[in-house]
Amino acid sequence: MSRAKVSIWHFSSLDSILALKNQSETTLRGKPEFVSGSIRPSDDLEKWVELRDGSIGAHENEYGCFNSRWAEYAFCFSLAASQFLAEYLISGFGIILPNLPASWSHGDSRTSNLWPSSILSLVLCSMTLPLSRATDMYGGYPLFMLGTAWLSIWTLAGGFCQSQEMLNVARAMQGLAIAAFQPAAFSLLARAFRPGRKRNVVFGVYGACAPLGFFGGILTSGICLQFGRWEWYFWVGSVLALLSAISAYFAVPETKIKPPAGSKDLKMDWIGACAIASGLIMLSYGLAASAASEVPWKDPAVLGPLCAGALCLVVSLYVELNVVDSPLLPTDFFAPKNVKAMLVACLMFYGSFGSYLFYSMSYINDELQVKPITMAVWYSPMAIGGFIISIVGGLLCDVVPAFYLLLVSGLAWIGAPLLLAIGSNVTTSYWPFIFPSTICSTLGIDLTFTVSAIFLASVQPDKFQGLAGAVSSVTVNLGIAVAVSLSDIARRIGTEKFYTSVASYQVVFWFATLLAGIGFAITLLFVRIKRLGKDQI
Repeated sequence: MSRAKVSIWHFSSLDSILALKNQSETTLRGKPEFVSGSIRPSDDLEKWVELRDGSIGAHENEYGCFNSRWAEYAFCFSLAASQFLAEYLISGFGIILPNLPASWSHGDSRTSNLWPSSILSLVLCSMTLPLSRATDMYGGYPLFMLGTAWLSIWTLAGGFCQSQEMLNVARAMQGLAIAAFQPAAFSLLARAFRPGRKRNVVFGVYGACAPLGFFGGILTSGICLQFGRWEWYFWVGSVLALLSAISAYFAVPETKIKPPAGSKDLKMDWIGACAIASGLIMLSYGLAASAASEVPWKDPAVLGPLCAGALCLVVSLYVELNVVDSPLLPTDFFAPKNVKAMLVACLMFYGSFGSYLFYSMSYINDELQVKPITMAVWYSPMAIGGFIISIVGGLLCDVVPAFYLLLVSGLAWIGAPLLLAIGSNVTTSYWPFIFPSTICSTLGIDLTFTVSAIFLASVQPDKFQGLAGAVSSVTVNLGIAVAVSLSDIARRIGTEKFYTSVASYQVVFWFATLLAGIGFAITLLFVRIKRLGKDQI
């Protein structure tokens, strides 16, 4: 039987998306008639969900909450594709940007070359927390559908841009879309699978798509530039986003489109949302703009946004702790043991990764004169190894204390930039330095992301699953954004002191090593996470 017809005005609100999904599911399958004790889904959904999470049998088949194995595969594909796209649009654009039409440049404008590459991350960081609250209020399904559809539209538009101003708008809208679907995907995944090995494996696959997306972005952009058609980089992303939305529409279980239990108590914190978003945007802009200033810490155009951003964040902290009843970052979220220490360590790890990633690509391109296609091949171990490590890491979380996995990833974080810091002193070649460095890098990022994602999903209640995804995303992007700006300052100091470009890169790699070492020390001293299987929860 065909789906109900969809009119464009059906999508005027999040509630109407839920209603349309319910109508379509009822038309396709009929209303569920599962009985568990005396509770039916139609009688009391929240009690039924709680009962479902605690037992299996009367209301679930061999595929869990899915109708078939194919529905489960389509569901996983949809979430994995969204994670792939989030990295794809960041890594590949760094190669596309220098090859855009020269007529788009605006000479000495402070932000002419800054905004296209940074505005996506700025919007993503600033809007993730408010949209995660919307996810926890309305459920992950409507936010995921809106986010993937919005991304498909604006990546399609990106290929038709005729000026840098148009591209800036498209990139900002892409960041908004990613901010919408990332916490939603995390929430859907956490609620669809009960704690245990399958959930850990699915989280591993989800995390593995980050390095695949990173590699896919570099490879696709290199191929597109090889044929002189940079537009196809965006159009390929648009098609993948559309496929993700279509798969989610047909595959998300009907029982998972409803808001989670406890969501009725949540409200949107508009004051905190505005203060946090404004603070993060201005702070990130100030740090990024410092790269274009000769004396950044005396430049009003840098100090103004930095001070205003810091003030907004202080105000948001006061509001969150003392004013609003339903803060975007409730203290209950940080109550579980090890959460605060792990997030600080991850912030250092991701900062090290950002410095390593951005400046290793720049070093290979500028100093070694490697073409984009060859660079994609050089970074291919990050895609292949990342996919394997993420899945194996998810399996190991069920049998090995996560603390040991984080220690292994911490050592890998240290090794990745350290190899390039040492190798840049000599004639850098691929096999002795760059290859093992990429292996260490993928071991660090994929183990850390997988373990932290599973841990946050395991210790937080259903009503905070969207927030858990948001915190994971903000930790990654904020760590990278701040560390890259600080690395640029470190590189400038290195250039002024040592007078050579290679030495300036070496300073950056040592800075990345320092950040990784701090993260490792925090993990060693303050983080004690046990096994993350269902027996531990």
